[in-house]
Amino acid sequence: MEHISGLLNTYEILRETNKRHNKSLLEFIKSFKGMIKSITKLTTPGISNEICELLTINVIQLEDVVAIDITTFTERFEKILGNIIKTVKPIGKKMKERMYVEIDYRKYSQEHSKLKAKTGLTTKEYKRLYEVETKAAEAKSNLESIDHCIELELPLLISINEKIANKLGVMIYIFISGIYNRLWDSVRDIEPFYPQPPQKVYAMVFFQGIIDDFKAKR
Repeated sequence: MEHISGLLNTYEILRETNKRHNKSLLEFIKSFKGMIKSITKLTTPGISNEICELLTINVIQLEDVVAIDITTFTERFEKILGNIIKTVKPIGKKMKERMYVEIDYRKYSQEHSKLKAKTGLTTKEYKRLYEVETKAAEAKSNLESIDHCIELELPLLISINEKIANKLGVMIYIFISGIYNRLWDSVRDIEPFYPQPPQKVYAMVFFQGIIDDFKAKR
């Protein structure tokens, strides 16, 4: 029960984290565009101003493209996430049902044991003994039936969950790598303006390093 609840909780956290990440990503690009706009106003016509104007065009395009990337990724992400949650929930309900049935079984079994140990039962107590004996037997039968279903479904669920989790991991990695690639492309055009073009600023090295690492692993 705890394992299933943990799975559902983890997937919900992943869903919320993805929403926050995508929102912050768009805010980052928006802030970047605002910074370039401010610098453009502070510079006089020349190389610096030309760089800012070039970056402004690139970042506006980047903002639109990244928004599309996020929408496309989120649709696929939510579809897969929705499917795994639909798969997990039924067995979660079964395990919750088992918990309540087990409580009933213990309650009736204990009452049955107390009445069985008592001597000189009244007619009413004999009737109650039969009732709790019947209910305890029904609860035990239900427990065995639920346990059988869980034994069949749980290993398959764990296997499916692992495969889907791996698929989501790859999707997220490719999505993030693609975003870094687009960020690098948005500033690639200004490289010739630097005194020593072969040398990239730290951010460019960082983004390109991640992209190169991803390509090497494909």
